Amino acid sequence: MLNKMISVLLIVTMVTAFSRAAAMEESGQDLLEMRQVAQTAVERNRPLTVLLKAKRDNSKKFTGMPSNVLDNGFTLTNTKSGEQTQFDFDEVRQVRMKGSHVWLITGIGVGAGLALLVLLAFSKAGQKS
Repeated sequence: MLNKMISVLLIVTMVTAFSRAAAMEESGQDLLEMRQVAQTAVERNRPLTVLLKAKRDNSKKFTGMPSNVLDNGFTLTNTKSGEQTQFDFDEVRQVRMKGSHVWLITGIGVGAGLALLVLLAFSKAGQKS
């Protein structure tokens, strides 16, 4: 019975976390946020991932180094081919700066540690009964 409760608790926790991540993934950004992310990427010399509202060249996702950030758009240079593509903010759904996964790894570690503590607490409570 205790194992079933723990399993259900972990499943509910994981489903909640994944649904939040999916909701955040689908949410769009406003013009100001996109411009700020693009400008920050230029200043830090970091690549961007651009998600479009509609397909362009059979793709909705483009990655590269940004430049020429203006009020209405920016230029993205593909790091592999060197091809430059101009994007207007009107056609872009989301702009993400590619970064490290430190927070993701830390969150997974903390979640695993908490799960172990909960399991340990339930097993000790079961032994006392």
